[in-house]
Amino acid sequence: MEKYKILVIDDHPEIRYSFPLYELKLREKGFESEFHIVSSIVEFEELTKEFFDILMVDYNLRNGFFTDGKKSEGTDFIADFRKNNMINKIIFYSTDFKYNSNGLSSEVQLDIPKKEYYDLINKYRIDAIVPKDNTEMIVEMIKNCIQNLDPIIKFLRNTRDKFEQNGDSLYYTVGETEYTISQLLEEYQKDTEIGKKFGKELLETVSTLLLDYRY
Repeated sequence: MEKYKILVIDDHPEIRYSFPLYELKLREKGFESEFHIVSSIVEFEELTKEFFDILMVDYNLRNGFFTDGKKSEGTDFIADFRKNNMINKIIFYSTDFKYNSNGLSSEVQLDIPKKEYYDLINKYRIDAIVPKDNTEMIVEMIKNCIQNLDPIIKFLRNTRDKFEQNGDSLYYTVGETEYTISQLLEEYQKDTEIGKKFGKELLETVSTLLLDYRY
């Protein structure tokens, strides 16, 4: 069974004690998972070549996560991350977020400025916002993210690792420009026009090869 890797961005390392429970509950839902945590931007930068399916980002990162004194919140991290990766799933969580349910409706109350909330949803494409102390909701959102993962980005990363380790090169040509698999992965993660073009052509090619046409 495939194991999904989740990277937790949190400057309170004790959150790691929740990982076995998350992994157990996800296993009960049919998903194997593996959680990792980074508690500083330095630790995160050391993992830039690692592949993670989902990021969980804490809103409050004021406990020494950043080296830049002007940054202190999860939204700062997400804004920087999305400059290079618009594809990976992101779950935003905090003890400041509260879940209310009255039996007829439910909602997560956010103690953040409206513009930040708008940017999180529309600009940075956050996949879920959940309270940090609601285990069931966190697990459910992780499950939803797993079920909606982009298969192309994993294909590109696996292909890059396989061929570049052997010293081989693959190229994708657009006009007179050739893109290596690493360059193509970067384009796809940034959701550029080149990345979108490749994704569309890949899906069309796979569909043509797999579908049987009858005349």
